Amino acid sequence: MRQEKKNDTYLKELKYLFDTIDDWSQNKKNKPTVILYYPKFVKIAGSRDAALLLNQILYWTRIMQKEFFKYKLPPSRYENETDNEYLNRMEKKQYKIGDSWCEELGFTEKAFNAAIELIAYKKHKDRKDKKKQKKEKQKTEIKEKKCISYREEWNKMYYKIENPLELARIIEIALCASLTIKPRIIKKNEQ
Repeated sequence: MRQEKKNDTYLKELKYLFDTIDDWSQNKKNKPTVILYYPKFVKIAGSRDAALLLNQILYWTRIMQKEFFKYKLPPSRYENETDNEYLNRMEKKQYKIGDSWCEELGFTEKAFNAAIELIAYKKHKDRKDKKKQKKEKQKTEIKEKKCISYREEWNKMYYKIENPLELARIIEIALCASLTIKPRIIKKNEQ
């Protein structure tokens, strides 16, 4: 009898939990974002966060069909700035709330920096910055083959897949690694 009562209480608590989540997600602002996660991308990206970021860079490149920009973090709010002033300023900067990488992926700034460092190289404007580029810690094949680049202008970060065929080859090998299927090799004259 006691076990049944515990079970009923547990089921009621679970129902309350899921009702709370359902009520919260009914609000359009709180709709869940589905982000695909390919565990095999971890091997080629170097970490789980880098794999998630790689997938989102692929997603946004597919949508935009060119280099695209995205904020790393939401722009800072000025002291004593009202909600309307902040929203108006963000509209001028082409920023929508929730549209930065850290908001989209739920990353901290430190996690984002570590992830982008694994999969992309930074395009530098001057020679001083190019010297910094040589002091890299860990290199993944994606970064080594210079498949993805990013550059910063003002507070915006621009991303571009520089070498799509090489990136496709790297991904294809990773995805086929546990299969008996051999990856398709693209010959130069098939491009």
